[in-house]
Amino acid sequence: MRNLIIAIVVVCLGAIIYLVFNFFVFERQKPVFQSHSSLPTHWNLQDDLSLHFSDASGIRSYSVEVLLDSQILFSQNEVVLNKPKTFALSLPKPLTELKDGTTLLYKVCVNDWSNTNFFAGNTTCVDVSLVIDTSAPQIEILARSPKISRSGSAFVLFKVKDIALDSVTLSNGKNEFRAFKHTFKDITLAPDEAVYGAFIAWPLENVLFEGSIRAVDKAANKSQILLHFPKNLNVPIRKSNIRLKPEFLESKLRSLLDQISDVRYDEFADDRERFLFINEQARSKDSNQILEATTTTISNKSYISFGISPFAALKNAIIVGYFGDERSYYLDKNLVSVAYHMGLDLASVRNAPIFASNGGVVILRQYLGLHGNTAVIYHGFGLSSLYAHMSDSMLKVGDEVESGDIIGYTGSSGWAFGDHLHLEILVQGHAVSVQEWTNPKWVEDNINAVFEQAHRRLLERVSF
Repeated sequence: MRNLIIAIVVVCLGAIIYLVFNFFVFERQKPVFQSHSSLPTHWNLQDDLSLHFSDASGIRSYSVEVLLDSQILFSQNEVVLNKPKTFALSLPKPLTELKDGTTLLYKVCVNDWSNTNFFAGNTTCVDVSLVIDTSAPQIEILARSPKISRSGSAFVLFKVKDIALDSVTLSNGKNEFRAFKHTFKDITLAPDEAVYGAFIAWPLENVLFEGSIRAVDKAANKSQILLHFPKNLNVPIRKSNIRLKPEFLESKLRSLLDQISDVRYDEFADDRERFLFINEQARSKDSNQILEATTTTISNKSYISFGISPFAALKNAIIVGYFGDERSYYLDKNLVSVAYHMGLDLASVRNAPIFASNGGVVILRQYLGLHGNTAVIYHGFGLSSLYAHMSDSMLKVGDEVESGDIIGYTGSSGWAFGDHLHLEILVQGHAVSVQEWTNPKWVEDNINAVFEQAHRRLLERVSF
């Protein structure tokens, strides 16, 4: 029994000694490299680049080698005496001038203060490849719309030259817009060149427009040029007063609340509260869903190759509501709410077929509060079209449509006073004047002519 106790004590002491030496004296955890995922692939040699390490026992030393084609350009070794738990190592910049496109390999090793490995400590080594890129992107406008109007939109095609482009955006001074690559099939550009295009909006709520294009490459080099458009500040705003009849509200609000909300009809005090809920909260929810669909689900694929057709969704239609209308709603002679109409209302016969004017893909198809049965089709370059108040539609998200396909049928679903189509045109979530997009001359001058001018300009250079 005594021998067994002695054996157990010896084993326990051995375990304790092992733990002490391995976890305190001979700690075996290597320094942790913390910044690999955030490192760029290209370097402009202006910004400082740092590698970050951490270790519980502290950082003892580091070494750096800079290699070009397996030849060592620079080497450095240094002891870190203050034993920092975290350590930032700034990569040394090459002492000689190097051409853009040159790849440097940084071999970095960091050692800690552990007594393991015969008191040499633990070591972490990392290799970092960086392409030298000191040149900012070059932006050249190829063609653009001749002007832009407040509440309207414009189109621009431009060329960007850079060896490692990262992002291209447009701005109207307040809102940003993605740019999209465009390829002319009969034109081949240099490997470091690409054509980009985008629609840009001047939303009704923005008083000013200051256009610009900004390009940033993977080395964080930036370029920005102004996008000059002659501007039309005049916006035709029509004001209309709408009297809400109690019998209409009772029938319409009851069915709407049953379809779109968890709140029951009887939970509101009166029709005024019910209408405010529909016209403001449901409208806001609609807007958020449409914004998400037209900004986050759009892809780089474009259904616009060399132009677009005017939007003519209904045959023999008349306009019963204009874009930008300021609508004041009254109940019992009291002003209840004011809203702006962000689409074009078109009426024809009851349950009239709605036709696609341009190809695209369905990015939203559901019942929305005010809009009722709704479909949103994405066409390309950030452009989408919305069709609301439909009585029926067989489309579903992901369906591709071609010009002439039936989108659905007019109706009075949602907040509608009668059978009609509510048509919206959206540029990356911003509703713009539909009257422009239904006007053949405007479409030809502001969209199709831009494609033709840019193509001709590039073709002349290739031929030369």
